[in-house]
Amino acid sequence: MPGAFRACAAFLLLLSSAAVFEARAEDVPSALARVREKSELRWGADAQGGAPYVFLNPRDPNQHLGYEVELAEALAEKLGARASFVQGDYDKLLDLVARGDFEVALNGIEATEEKKRVCELTRSYYVAPERLAVRAGDALAPRSLVALRGRRVATLPSTLAEQILVRAGA
Repeated sequence: MPGAFRACAAFLLLLSSAAVFEARAEDVPSALARVREKSELRWGADAQGGAPYVFLNPRDPNQHLGYEVELAEALAEKLGARASFVQGDYDKLLDLVARGDFEVALNGIEATEEKKRVCELTRSYYVAPERLAVRAGDALAPRSLVALRGRRVATLPSTLAEQILVRAGA
């Protein structure tokens, strides 16, 4: 990761994590103070459904891989700390950061208006369009949102994809 990007991302994430934590509990030391005191940056994500951002290494289930693993390590390095992964359900990550289970949540968290009302968010550092994935070669598979009306569709809860699917009647 280029040094300027790494420093910028680290700075933005640090500002976000401290603001989220302090805004929720005035009597608890700030996230930044805790990181400095413990030399540890606790970061939360859902490795069960977080690929490609964070996922378990299929060759070593004790190791996490992914873009946000590297981002957390770069941020921790910039703070003179070590990165420590904390597992959390995707739809509970913002509640867990507010409670103080970790200093920052990294897991493809989308910048929706609902999330902006409950926490501080950094600038987007990764943008990806929503896509419908269907079984290859299935001529009867739905190919549009309209075709999904009344059908069961799998997606992560509390995501933009879920909001789009609910609005479409899926």
